[in-house]
Amino acid sequence: MSIKKPDQAVQHFVESGSYLKAVLASISAKQWRKAASHFDSIPVGSAESEPAAHMIAVHFAAIGDHKMAERFYMLASKPSDAVEMYTKSGEWEKAYSIAKGFMELSELRHMYQAQAHALILSGMKVFIYQFLHSLLMNDIRQIQAS
Repeated sequence: MSIKKPDQAVQHFVESGSYLKAVLASISAKQWRKAASHFDSIPVGSAESEPAAHMIAVHFAAIGDHKMAERFYMLASKPSDAVEMYTKSGEWEKAYSIAKGFMELSELRHMYQAQAHALILSGMKVFIYQFLHSLLMNDIRQIQAS
């Protein structure tokens, strides 16, 4: 299929059951939503699909669609990138809920101490208060659930 006709190429790959190729063709044509929709047809856990999932995640993170970006970071086996995305946007509770699923508690605390220190150095005292409050509330919820 010619690269000059990405819609036809995508349709050809879909009709032939080559969904990963359809996703890649959609990505190359910058048709991100189409790439995301075709991704659902790829078997879950397919290692070959992880780079495509990561490209889709990066795109959605860049345009601020964090829910879609998170989904594709997870499909790309890159939960740390989702944590970083949420942390940069100040969504610490979401970052924490993802991080606690793949990090040891000591790693998690170290990561957040480093982020708190960076916020202090950058003069973002309001954010540091919100950040620490969010962590404290998550710790309290975790203790109550135990």
